[in-house]
Amino acid sequence: RWRWRRFRRDCKAAASFRIWLPVIAASTLASGLILGAHAIGSERSRHELIRRLVREQLQALAHNLEVETRDWATWDETHLHATGRNPTYYGKGNYTRNTFLRLPFVMVLDRGGNPVSSAHWNGGRQRIEPLPPERARQLLRLIPERRQLQPRTFLAMVEGQPHLLSLQLIARGSGDAPAGGRLLLGRPLSGPDQAITRHALALQHYGFEPVRALPASPLGPLALAIRVPQLDGLQPLQISVQRPASERLQALGAFGLLLGLDGVVLALLLLQAYRQRRQRRQRDCFQQREQQRLRRALDQRESIDGLTGLLNARGLLAALEAQRQQPLAGARNGEARALLLLDIRHFGLINNSFGRDFGDRVLIAFARWLEQHLDHSSLLARCAGDEFSCCLVGPSSSALRSRIEALTAALQQLDLPVDGCTLRLAVSAGARLLSDGPALTALQESGVARDLAKRSGSQQCRFYGDEVATMQAYIALQRLNQELVSSLKQNRIALFAQAAWRLDRSDLPAVYVEFLSRLHDPQAEGRQRYRWSEALVDAATTCGSMTLLDSHVLELSCRSLRELFSRHRDRTELDEVVFAVNLTADTLLADDFSARVETLLEHHDLDPRRLCFEITEQAAVRNLKAVTQAMRRLRRLGLRFALDDFGAGMTSLSHLRDLPLDYVKIDKAFIWRVKGDAASRLTVDFLVRMGLELGFEVIAEGVEDLPLLYFLRDLGVTIAQGYVTAFPALFDPNSAELAFSRCGRERLGEQLALVG
Repeated sequence: RWRWRRFRRDCKAAASFRIWLPVIAASTLASGLILGAHAIGSERSRHELIRRLVREQLQALAHNLEVETRDWATWDETHLHATGRNPTYYGKGNYTRNTFLRLPFVMVLDRGGNPVSSAHWNGGRQRIEPLPPERARQLLRLIPERRQLQPRTFLAMVEGQPHLLSLQLIARGSGDAPAGGRLLLGRPLSGPDQAITRHALALQHYGFEPVRALPASPLGPLALAIRVPQLDGLQPLQISVQRPASERLQALGAFGLLLGLDGVVLALLLLQAYRQRRQRRQRDCFQQREQQRLRRALDQRESIDGLTGLLNARGLLAALEAQRQQPLAGARNGEARALLLLDIRHFGLINNSFGRDFGDRVLIAFARWLEQHLDHSSLLARCAGDEFSCCLVGPSSSALRSRIEALTAALQQLDLPVDGCTLRLAVSAGARLLSDGPALTALQESGVARDLAKRSGSQQCRFYGDEVATMQAYIALQRLNQELVSSLKQNRIALFAQAAWRLDRSDLPAVYVEFLSRLHDPQAEGRQRYRWSEALVDAATTCGSMTLLDSHVLELSCRSLRELFSRHRDRTELDEVVFAVNLTADTLLADDFSARVETLLEHHDLDPRRLCFEITEQAAVRNLKAVTQAMRRLRRLGLRFALDDFGAGMTSLSHLRDLPLDYVKIDKAFIWRVKGDAASRLTVDFLVRMGLELGFEVIAEGVEDLPLLYFLRDLGVTIAQGYVTAFPALFDPNSAELAFSRCGRERLGEQLALVG
């Protein structure tokens, strides 16, 4: 039953079977209707043909009998015999044996319909004799309208046999005498004529019988009643014909053959549908088994490192989570666990020097060394390229610390033999004592400790939590960098501007505007909506996000300047203003930076002389030669350069000589000491004179009060930037009153009034 139900479901679900079933059913029905109509039409045609042939045959026989009877009736001897004047009518040799073979009896009737004589051939005596009285009376009873002198030919049953009887008027051959009576001749129809007709028309039965309704059979022999009304006598007869239903049987046979073929086709379709469904089920089962096998293999592959055969990061986390949920028996008795993260220092040099295949063998050898020096209760995994992790179990936290420190000390002086070579490896290590927290958090925290050890250059292992402030600062640095990257992706970097004044002119024009970036927080209120800090710069520099920030600020600055110049073409004070954008050395030394700058200038239709790039002295001295070449390429386009924060680091006057500079910005920490420190004052004075000789202008940063402004002007400083000139404000290129052109005027006026 289950297989039968499944077979039916397969048939219902088979698309080919559902499509072909109505087509085959419709074609079979149409074919059956055509075959039935053709069979009925053929049967009707055959019946009509039989009726016509039988009627024509009877009419022909009747006509021949009428002619022959008329010939005998017009014989003079017959007329004399009917009138009683020829008693020897049958003995004159006219009626012979051969005559009675065709016409078994003869009867002569007078004008009143009474019998004059009758004769038939007696085969026993071999002579002509009168009919027996009973037979003669039977014939008389069969004659319709016996007393009327009218010719008549009709059918009658004589002694149970069908006969064709013909009555013709007896008259002289000259035709001048009235009819003397009628002559009756009979011809039997149950002889050879009936057999010939039955065989000629391929009939099962051919016979005469009284008129009656014939039974009808759908598939049996066909019964056909044929009547010739002009030959009816006192007892009307019909010809009953039975013939095989060959047309119906042939049509049924053809329809059955068609049904058989359709059944074969449907069976083939069903078998094909069942086979397809079965193959699909088998394929699905195979695919499910294969998917399960692949899933198991994938789970194993996702948990096992393919190179070393150790656990990978996912496998380690799963093992740590299993240990956390189901701790070891020893761990319940006070044992402690710790997670150690190891990173081979400068492993990229090994790959680049000896090839990655050799580097893989180094990793395998390092993994085998760790397996040999760790007990079986420890978990060992390769989390990344050259990063390994160990989960150690010890009797206490202090014992684990001692064991980890001894292991990392041995790793710092590890001589690892690989392919006949001995490599001295050093590792950075970070550890985290495990608690009931999630394994992923412990792995991240041990990574923080490892990164701090790598940044500090210490060869000792760092434990997470030992230096809480350092750990928190590092984590805060990572979060700040993530906040900066999110702000860049969400386009939440706002452009601020701070103007610097030219001090050697009485109208104090703004000639230098520095663009500053701020993080825009729409959810905050007041001053917190736009914020920035040196910690953000440190985070971006440490995490390598400064190039993204530089590119974003440069494009934002170019777009804002294009809008500014297009809206304020009539402001003549804009002609002397230079706009500065801060750059890092990594951005400046990028291979495509010059091309990108040229594309931006062309796209925004900006004059390169209106744009200045500020680069810090510390960034410039890291790769002085490459930075100098990059600056010269950009200066050939017309761009300007400023050396920012001069004096804050390793100040060298040779940098001023070698770098192609247009401005030198003295750091504010240096400016704030210029009034009370003679060395600082002499240095500023020297920079001013050196700028006159080398062709750059000196900009003083951090000028926050008016006396310092006058003091710097007296020293020859040409440009001052600070709160005394302008506070950094949101740059709005659509503003009618340009913030940078008149910034600080009112504040300076108030300070002058106070001094006065």
